[in-house]
Amino acid sequence: MKCCGRYFLRGTTMDQTAVTTEALRLARHLRNSDKHGQALAYFLIAFHSDKELKDNTVVVDEFVDVFCVGCDALLQKNDTENLTRCSDVDYTACYGKCMFTYLFIHVRCRNLCLFARLGYYTKSMDSFTQALHYNPHCASTIENVDNLKCRVVDRWHFRMLNDQLRNKAFYKAIRHASTLGFTNVLDIGCGSSLLSMMALRSKFASVSACDENPIMLNISKEVISANYLHGEVNLIAKNSTDVLTHGSSKDLNEKVDVIVTETVDCGLFGERILSTLSHAWKNLLCREKPCLVIPGRAELYCTLIECEEIRKHHVYHSRRLGSVDLSGYKFVDVTANPREVLPNPEDYDPYTTYDLRKVRGGYRSLTHAVKCLKVNFNSEEDVDHLLSGHREVMELEVELSGKADAVAVWFDLYVDENNMISSNPEVDNTSCWDVAVFPISDAYFFNANSRVSLEMISVDDHLEFNLLSTGNALSHCTVGADNSYWLDVRNHYTQEVYSKLCQQNNVKTASVLSDRDGCAGLELHCVFCDPINSDGTLKSTLLRDLAYISSFSVKGCRGRVLPQKLRLHGICINSTELMESSRVLGTRNTCGFDVQSMNNFQTRTHRDIDLHALDYTLITQSTKLLVLDLNSEETDERGYPSYLNASNTVKESCLQDKSSGFIDLHAIVYWFEFEMKGSSKVSTLDQRTHYRQAAVVLPQSKTCSFNDQVEITAKIVDGALFIDASVGAQL
Repeated sequence: MKCCGRYFLRGTTMDQTAVTTEALRLARHLRNSDKHGQALAYFLIAFHSDKELKDNTVVVDEFVDVFCVGCDALLQKNDTENLTRCSDVDYTACYGKCMFTYLFIHVRCRNLCLFARLGYYTKSMDSFTQALHYNPHCASTIENVDNLKCRVVDRWHFRMLNDQLRNKAFYKAIRHASTLGFTNVLDIGCGSSLLSMMALRSKFASVSACDENPIMLNISKEVISANYLHGEVNLIAKNSTDVLTHGSSKDLNEKVDVIVTETVDCGLFGERILSTLSHAWKNLLCREKPCLVIPGRAELYCTLIECEEIRKHHVYHSRRLGSVDLSGYKFVDVTANPREVLPNPEDYDPYTTYDLRKVRGGYRSLTHAVKCLKVNFNSEEDVDHLLSGHREVMELEVELSGKADAVAVWFDLYVDENNMISSNPEVDNTSCWDVAVFPISDAYFFNANSRVSLEMISVDDHLEFNLLSTGNALSHCTVGADNSYWLDVRNHYTQEVYSKLCQQNNVKTASVLSDRDGCAGLELHCVFCDPINSDGTLKSTLLRDLAYISSFSVKGCRGRVLPQKLRLHGICINSTELMESSRVLGTRNTCGFDVQSMNNFQTRTHRDIDLHALDYTLITQSTKLLVLDLNSEETDERGYPSYLNASNTVKESCLQDKSSGFIDLHAIVYWFEFEMKGSSKVSTLDQRTHYRQAAVVLPQSKTCSFNDQVEITAKIVDGALFIDASVGAQL
């Protein structure tokens, strides 16, 4: 696929209309022959020949589809040269604002625009910002902007910045360090530069900060200026391991005597704090005088837990699923056993995270918690020892009989000796850190009063836990049956999985297709799909693919799409917990510092919510917002199925108690209901399913009171979902 500046139909003397017609004919022929690069060229000829063609939505949609498929093919080939050529074409100058809007609204290479897939995040954000300027309410553009914001700024930044206990602990430790004679500070992985500003206000002589993320560096500049500290922090757009302290291009005038960093994740080492500090001790800290690292040290604790929710998400042990024979197979998430299923397991952290205080169905600690590791960040020797490899075997006493589903790990972080913050789930706190959970792939059942040996390995910023098969442990537990195969059920393995399961269950298949274009020309009696992501959001690209397949593949009047219908339900809520995960709330949590610039990267859609565990106040009753009939024969003016573009508005009364006054409407939480056939229905709100819920967090909260009219609008635009709410007069 190549994209050049100009194209000609050689040897022709056609008039303008004939050129346009012939170019479109050739473009469609080449598209149908899977020659998307050449097809794109002829589409561009057509647009160049007929300037009015840019207003023909059918042709523009065809062009965009060719662009998407072609770019995706180049991405799979890692052909960055031609991808860059496509990205450099000035569609606005050549074909007008309409073409630009259509292109950047609809072009999505696996839900991210071309520039984002190439790593040009700033350029990508600029492009989408322009597209939003032309059409600020376009659902698919908003969806892409949300996806891009999540890519460039991790969502945990908001929880961290709203963690008042954490921020106060760091501020106290930094202020105390300033009284001990230390002078120069380097903030590693500075993010919003909150810790840098704390150091400035604590009267350190010089403060530098580094972060390799250019987006975060721009946020830092805005935050520092908003706090009237412009030019006071030496911002370095580098990873700390690339920071220079000598030579003509040095980043620091001199080595520092204080390192502050919060490169700590739920598993303590996942943000590579050990390798970061090992390098800092050798290259950035001034060894000729006393030096200090904040945080100072940490202690890691672990216990075996039983938790059905964790088991359900990471391992499937059953021999049958309905009438399907699964014997001989064990379906295991890669997190549960990376060494068995990944070619390079060292590149993958073998843990996930949960807020065990709110996990569905709760959990039980089967053993007493033990301290499995301690690290002194102010000791270079201690840091290097853990990096080079440390092994610990612990004997855990089983206190409660049960299935061992995971090893739960948390830490106590001593910012200094007077300030400690903890991620312990048994402690009533509001820590921004969840618990690190290492799923266990085998089915172990332990009896009370037995003992089990647990191995912990720390090497190269990685933690790993293994149950040891000692005689003592095995005499007190039952081990699940051995299986012939380990299968990871991530997307790129599913084709082989489905093929083998079909063979085992005597299901004849013509072929297993990896993409929608492979369906061309097939006659299908039934199309099955799961249109909802496990995080509760709608798969907008799937709806578009379904429309494409259904347009020619569903055979006769008996051909059906399952689920038959999709119903969208929602409620309006007030939830401080949800808001703290979505945006920075004022300056109280951030010790008086203004970090509101971070809110430029808040998203409308908040994913993976468990409504049953969320702390919220109900503002409106549950209501049906939209119904999508996936078997409808109705089409729009472009010939697309009606479920690709639909809208509905409902009105509900505010439930706020009359005596309670006003309440802020923060978000609309939504979920889906599938209608399969007859009375068979599945709700993504049902706790027995693997689905979570999603929410639209309003950019500005709406104030309402008893019996106020709340108007909720839900739209599907080209398969993308948009939800909004407004508050009007009382009913």
